[in-house]
Amino acid sequence: MLGGLAGIVSAALPVPGDRPAETPGGVVVSLEDVLLKSPPAPNGPVDQVRLRAALTTAWSDFHACRYVRLSSRLSQLLSAATTARAAAGIDDQSAVAGTLAETYHLTTQVLIKLHEDGLAWSAMDRAKRAAHEADDPLISAETARISGVVLRRSEHRERAQQTVVSAAQALDTATGLVSIEQVAAYGRLLATAAYTAALMDRPDTAWELLGEADDASRRAGMGSGFAGVDVALYKISVARTLGDFGAAVQYARVLRPEQLGNVERRARYWEDTALALFGCGAHGDAYEALLAAERTAPQEVRYRPWAQYLIGALLSADHRQSLPGLRSFAARSGVT
Repeated sequence: MLGGLAGIVSAALPVPGDRPAETPGGVVVSLEDVLLKSPPAPNGPVDQVRLRAALTTAWSDFHACRYVRLSSRLSQLLSAATTARAAAGIDDQSAVAGTLAETYHLTTQVLIKLHEDGLAWSAMDRAKRAAHEADDPLISAETARISGVVLRRSEHRERAQQTVVSAAQALDTATGLVSIEQVAAYGRLLATAAYTAALMDRPDTAWELLGEADDASRRAGMGSGFAGVDVALYKISVARTLGDFGAAVQYARVLRPEQLGNVERRARYWEDTALALFGCGAHGDAYEALLAAERTAPQEVRYRPWAQYLIGALLSADHRQSLPGLRSFAARSGVT
């Protein structure tokens, strides 16, 4: 733990000469300390503007798949947000709790990316507590959505589905979905529920929920954070998960990756496309999709389990070594 609030807050921000961890694995050890130990005692007010700026920068790294850079700052940012909550006055408690909840959202998503499901459970629980204090329907909705992801990854898929669908209903009841942000959050919840239904092999439910999410995306519109292109991306994921690889490939051909809003979403596009192509037996095309993923987000291929699995599967299937450069690609991706 860093000593003193000034040190904690400044450490959450990038500074000249800051050297990131060699791999994102370093973030796991650092986050264990923050999540499993008591936070440092507050000894003064925290600059909320700097804290929010640091959180915005961290989210930018996540959306750009800069996992190494993010790993060098996330534990410090989480420490800063935790300490800020402890130091907040009565008038600031809700706002600071909201910042802490958003920081836990980011932390949980990073841990999910790294397949650290045990720590993701801990971060999810902390996010729920902070969201309760924030008393903001949008923050509560996103907390429930991420909770659903953590639950389904630990085979609690029924509970995950209940959590996300109930959150969508609660958001509708609490807000009436009168703002673009509320409609977008509602659509994200339904899309998450659709993918969860696909994991449970419930195609009718999955496509029905995704259809409702599509309606929400039209209401929210472009620039809302959940638009038609996001639903189109989910269509690829849902079809692939249901084992309809041909349909997934067709959905992928309709969607252009440059339409997607950030690198992380484009990486998800290439992930689903590559896996669907491999499922179709189109190994050469799956390899090309992997190369596209590497060009788009090198660290997505270097550190994410899906890419490591697919590279290994292609190596096993390429008996005649007909995929040029596959072995050198595997070597630079850390797959032997």
